[in-house]
Amino acid sequence: MSAPTRASALLLATAASVLVAAAPAFAQTPTAGSWEFTGGIVYVGGFDVGNLTAELTPNTGATGDVTLFETDSRVKPAAGLLAKIGIFLTPAFALEGGLRYTRPVFETDVSDDFENAEDLTATETLSQYLFDATAVWHFRGSGTGRTMPFVYGGGGYWRELHEGNALVDDGLEFHGGGGVKWWFGGSARWGFRAQGGFSVREASESDPEKKRRVLPEASGSLVWVF
Repeated sequence: MSAPTRASALLLATAASVLVAAAPAFAQTPTAGSWEFTGGIVYVGGFDVGNLTAELTPNTGATGDVTLFETDSRVKPAAGLLAKIGIFLTPAFALEGGLRYTRPVFETDVSDDFENAEDLTATETLSQYLFDATAVWHFRGSGTGRTMPFVYGGGGYWRELHEGNALVDDGLEFHGGGGVKWWFGGSARWGFRAQGGFSVREASESDPEKKRRVLPEASGSLVWVF
């Protein structure tokens, strides 16, 4: 074998050994006892609040209620910020706590005014906070080594402030879903996390229908393991 051929073979062997040695680094990140910080953007779906009719009781002797106006309200979808910190109890199982902040718009259409006033749409921006605890199970050995699929589930406490803090709502929340983490190169301490699922929120006092709400949610975040 000529010298150039031997040099090429040695170079290929060295590169292969580096790749083989590096591949487990992705599979081994993170390990039991590792901490993980997540920060990114979240999207939470909206919901229809429903129709309401404002009525006036007529004078004595008259029949039927008088309709003053009708409303149709909704909470619109909103994007926001999230942050999470968790600890891996095993290489596959982690517990994490998080904070989510969004500013959805509460929108109300007012129509059929008794005095024939023009229809109008009133809006109010809400400040919504969610403090949660979540269990996450990772499917180690799945994907390509750099990818790590997972499922999650948990619960929390949500608090909602109306404009001017004129009204405060709060209650319990439960959530679940799945996603994937994709680790970057190098030491694989950094990665990207994408997930989607649902958030179940118990009825609030300001909700005219007093219904439990099930909202879709999705997020994209940077992940740092330390």
